[in-house]
Amino acid sequence: MPPAGKPADRASGPANWSALPIRLRWALGVGLVGGASLAVGPLLPVVSPAMPPGFAAGPLMFVLGLLPVGVALVLAGRGSVPAARGALLAAALFAPGRAIADAQLAVQGSVAARPELVMPTALLRLHGAAGLWLLLAGEVLVLVGGLLAIGTGDTDPTARESGRTSGRYQGPVLIALGLGVVVALGLMAAPFTSTNPFVLAKGVLDAPIMAMAGGFLIAVAAPLAATIAVTSADPVTARGWLLGGQAVVLAIALPRVVSGFAVAGLHPNWGPFVALVAAALLVALALTTERVIRPAPDDDTDVQREPAELQLPGQSRLHVATGVLGLVAAGAALVGADTNLYVLSADLPRNTDVAGRLLIPAAVLIGVCAVGMLIPRWAFVVRPAFAVAWVSVLLAGFGAVDTAMTATQIDGVRIGIGTWATGLAMVTALAAACTAGLAGGVERDDVDLTELSWRPRVLVPAVVAAALAVGAFGLPVLQAAGFRPPGIWSDFRFASWGLVFSLAAVLAAALLAPICRPARAVGLLIGAAGLVLVRLLSLPLDRSMAPGTSAGPGLPIAVACLVALLVAAGMAGWLARGEPVNRAEPVKRTAVDMRRKA
Repeated sequence: MPPAGKPADRASGPANWSALPIRLRWALGVGLVGGASLAVGPLLPVVSPAMPPGFAAGPLMFVLGLLPVGVALVLAGRGSVPAARGALLAAALFAPGRAIADAQLAVQGSVAARPELVMPTALLRLHGAAGLWLLLAGEVLVLVGGLLAIGTGDTDPTARESGRTSGRYQGPVLIALGLGVVVALGLMAAPFTSTNPFVLAKGVLDAPIMAMAGGFLIAVAAPLAATIAVTSADPVTARGWLLGGQAVVLAIALPRVVSGFAVAGLHPNWGPFVALVAAALLVALALTTERVIRPAPDDDTDVQREPAELQLPGQSRLHVATGVLGLVAAGAALVGADTNLYVLSADLPRNTDVAGRLLIPAAVLIGVCAVGMLIPRWAFVVRPAFAVAWVSVLLAGFGAVDTAMTATQIDGVRIGIGTWATGLAMVTALAAACTAGLAGGVERDDVDLTELSWRPRVLVPAVVAAALAVGAFGLPVLQAAGFRPPGIWSDFRFASWGLVFSLAAVLAAALLAPICRPARAVGLLIGAAGLVLVRLLSLPLDRSMAPGTSAGPGLPIAVACLVALLVAAGMAGWLARGEPVNRAEPVKRTAVDMRRKA
């Protein structure tokens, strides 16, 4: 028997399996059968006529097939019932996307780039075989196991009786969501580059219909699982969700990495590496959940009945972290702009890649904001600008990486240092954005949000800027005969994601600024204006990409958007006259402290 006040599902050491909830035992059993199917399926032919995998993937795929359910079994064996339940649910969240992506082998297997399962050697119409049906059955069983686990192993009764709810975990949510998005981007990128005519290495957005649908569901599941984990009121449950979800990410990304190295004609790409690094950081977060999500106390005092809240780091430390990460991102972006995005073999004509030139103004913009974040006197004002300006690295970076990925489809072309540096700049800029968001969360804890109201003088030009932003990023700013720049409404490709994120950032800044405190609104609008300016600079910097380049229809709209943002910033600055800027370190308070004070 566990000690008084300590429920059985939190007992340490080997578990008494007969003491587990009956539904959880059924869920683990069904999940184990599903994991076994996922492990055995790759050992059998997955297509007909039978074709072997591109490398000896059988042992690796066997282990990875059992890994997600194995994590749940280990957690249950250690007596962590909520953690086992969370791991099963996380694996089930990925199961529909994985099943749909695998089904591409049955629909049109010749265009499914899955060298760990099958390596086509001829243009034949392929059909599903026994191995594929085991894979699909395994994903269905994992999904059923997750559904059976719902409602088992809930947080212990003492936590529920104390009225505990999930707190406002701003920091962990931002970190987990940011890392989850990084995982999603890595899994959506091309798994490798290919010079093999029978293996078409494409990202999710360019993949065949089933692979695209499955890949998109997987990409959505990655940040969703991480966010569900850290918003749980129970650190044990959070650990299970994080470990189970990242076990699935490992099972998806690792075969892509190995394929890039082990299969002739294939070369590694940045996407799986980024996904694995972000997954490793989420695993590290899982191992420290008690520091992030604090369990409810055991006694019944009134104060201890309050929701547990996270004490975020001091704001000055977050400002410094944001500034340092921003400078690293700026430096990496400059390296990406100054080095080759791709390298040509000796027998190919020389070519100067210019797609990375837009990284220069992006590096300047985020670098200036990063320096401001390191100056305590200005950090509070610069932070809102940084929260928007960092997207300029994505705007320029996606275009540069897209050019490199396209070039590597040619035999004899490989990824250059510039592409790796650009990827580092994008990831680091995202990390800086997370710390800037954390700092904003700390600051808002000390602000009475009920006193905020719409400011019509800022609202009118801001709404005009938001409307113009749709054309500024949705229409090309340069055009040329025979040249098709990436777009949002048409010609959507990997580089288009930079336009999507930029449009979302400008819209958010323009629509939030009228309700923000005037000094913070100025920062938001100036950051958005800097992002639009980087978009405008693509005309002179990318002019040499095609002969006869001229201004596109998006250019005058982008200029008008920039003017509207500056007018809105000017109006917010006029309203901010005499507004005190709080440069003092905010007092670390929890919800309990604030209620005590009340």
